[in-house]
Amino acid sequence: MICGLAADSWRDYRLIAASFGVDVTVLTDFSYDEIIQIITPLEECGSGSFASVYKGNWDAKEVAVKKYEAEHADLAETERQAYSDLGCYSNIVEPLGFCWSTHFYIVMNYVPYTLQQVIEVSNFNWHETLHVLTQVAYAIRALGEEKYIFADIKPDNLLIAKDFSVFLCDFGSAKKTGEYLPAANHSHAAAELFSSSTGNKVSNKVDIYSFGVILLQMVMDCSKAGTIDYSTTALKKVKIIDKKLTGKKKRKEKNASNEEGKSYHIVITAARQMREDKHVVNKKFIGCGCNDEDAWEVSDLAAACTSDKAENRSAIDDVIRKMESRKMKEAVRKLKISVLDWIYC
Repeated sequence: MICGLAADSWRDYRLIAASFGVDVTVLTDFSYDEIIQIITPLEECGSGSFASVYKGNWDAKEVAVKKYEAEHADLAETERQAYSDLGCYSNIVEPLGFCWSTHFYIVMNYVPYTLQQVIEVSNFNWHETLHVLTQVAYAIRALGEEKYIFADIKPDNLLIAKDFSVFLCDFGSAKKTGEYLPAANHSHAAAELFSSSTGNKVSNKVDIYSFGVILLQMVMDCSKAGTIDYSTTALKKVKIIDKKLTGKKKRKEKNASNEEGKSYHIVITAARQMREDKHVVNKKFIGCGCNDEDAWEVSDLAAACTSDKAENRSAIDDVIRKMESRKMKEAVRKLKISVLDWIYC
């Protein structure tokens, strides 16, 4: 209890204290024996290059315990600090405590699925799509407010609960603004991250780019973003592909057919569609919560977020404003339909 106000979690304490201008950190300092008790019986629910994640039980609720090997203590400390700074934000997975022994352990609230897992097996409707994307945008704004650059935002690092609440996790590679960022070439990485020589010069616009790729995945209904290639800019690649497919460049017919069958990165595919005066939203959404105007506005937002030039990408507040506007329009449209149903039933 703080000043007579009830708080059910560490996040609640932080939020209540912050309203009084007080910074409070209420995290459990677990002993090694307590960690073993939490994760027994051992049930691994995820693993990566530097850490493994186990499902456990603590304080009558399910938790996730991330275990770093001792040689990766620097990454563990980066993540510990990030969770201490960001854990009070709604769309960041909630930390519960830490343990340092022969290994480093981070205890977090357990969220059952990653967005990637859900994208691969689920059939999101338009409302759910907007709801998820808006929460991803809020997570990115939280990063900016605490001066963090995540540089690795992708569906595998976004957790999604059964009620479609979304939480960003895995802060081992996150850096404070101005700190050196290593080169990255995953499918959601902005072009400026491909070169290690620009690592310490990038801005939070790299996270905006990643948001744009996720947006495209969800509205185009694609489980994978595709292979990334930074040998040239997206616009140049689109022009090269167009030349090959339209025959402006002399090629044999069979080679042109092969070009048509290639799978390009989703940003390239979207850019080509828009050059042909087509929006990028999958037809399954049209007429089911999304109209052509909505589809074009979302397509334009995706293009603005995935610009080759970081300075041309949308600001996160603009992204959130546009996403909330889309949700509001959908809500008004649903209300009109329900009123008409009531009148004519």
